[in-house]
Amino acid sequence: MKSLRQVFLTSLAILAISSQKSFATDPCRGTIAGQVLDRETGEPLPFATIKILNATNVAIADAVGNFSISNICGKEADFEVRFLGYKTEVHHHDFRSNKHEDEGHFVYLAPNETELESVTVENQRLSELKSVAVQRKEVDKLSLLNNSIADLSGELTGVSILKTGTNISKPMIHGLHSNRVLVVNDGIRHAYQVWGEEHAPEIDPSHVDQIEIVKGAGTVKYGPEALGGVILYNSNRPKFNETLNGSIGTSFQTNGNAVASQLNIGEGFDRFAWNVGAYGTYQGDLSAPDYVLSNTGKREYGLSFNTLWHRPSYDLIVSGNYYSQELGILRGSIAGNLVDIQNAIDREVPNPTFPSTFDLQNPRQQTRHALLKADLSLFKGEHQINITYAFQGNIRR
Repeated sequence: MKSLRQVFLTSLAILAISSQKSFATDPCRGTIAGQVLDRETGEPLPFATIKILNATNVAIADAVGNFSISNICGKEADFEVRFLGYKTEVHHHDFRSNKHEDEGHFVYLAPNETELESVTVENQRLSELKSVAVQRKEVDKLSLLNNSIADLSGELTGVSILKTGTNISKPMIHGLHSNRVLVVNDGIRHAYQVWGEEHAPEIDPSHVDQIEIVKGAGTVKYGPEALGGVILYNSNRPKFNETLNGSIGTSFQTNGNAVASQLNIGEGFDRFAWNVGAYGTYQGDLSAPDYVLSNTGKREYGLSFNTLWHRPSYDLIVSGNYYSQELGILRGSIAGNLVDIQNAIDREVPNPTFPSTFDLQNPRQQTRHALLKADLSLFKGEHQINITYAFQGNIRR
């Protein structure tokens, strides 16, 4: 029989070997190292992503594709290698084999190529206004009862209003106005006296459905009058197959006892459509908190119409508007020389100042403007011929 000493030493040796084996196979001390390379060129793939599947272990390769991922649990592990533009590879590692651990892994990735059957390239001509800044505003007919058409233009970004007195206002773009800002009324260059600050555009508000502002280098095609920009006042085009409809609005303003009204009616059939609009304002002298602004009343009247005919061989649009305006100019603003200007500055109340009235006295402006336009579109096979005729009459006193 073996002695007790031999039995003890044998047991101690077995325990040491078991402890060493247990330590060597600690389930979360595994490490995988290697390098990620391009399969075709053999070049390293920097910053590839390596992830142990079914675990949270993740590593990023360095600038030459080398990686090392540690704290891996278990005797075996599958790891995934990803790189943008390459196919993803999954490798298996067995920690019971020392060969892989000593030499490391060389992971080769193949480019992820996709073969297309065909490639179609399409192109279209850009709209002529795409290269310039364009803003649009739909006109609320009720807002015209208390605002002029120029005041509504000032609600667009980049447009300010130059006001002369209480009734006269005109749009200003980039600090330019008058004959440096072109006004287009229903597609026609608006002919009016633009050279003075006291001359506002004579456009019937009931005729305008949309205001469009065009700014930028592309406006040079409109000529020197468009140096600051272009303002387009577009009318409401009639619509086919529309039942008889309309709107009416009235407003009253205590300052000046101003009354304003507007009316719009339209109807559309299969091949014919029409609409009409009317507008009017009657205003007396306006008042400051402590005195009357004598001779600041105004009268404005407008009438407009649009008609549309459609036939297989042509489209015809006939439209027109008439606008009448009479504006009083503040009596106290008239100066004949430097002495009159200094006296006007020194006075607290303009001179002369009269009781409020609806009568318009001198100085004042009288304006009459009429526009008649016809657009004819002829359809000849695949071709279209457009003919436009317009007549304008403008009288200002």
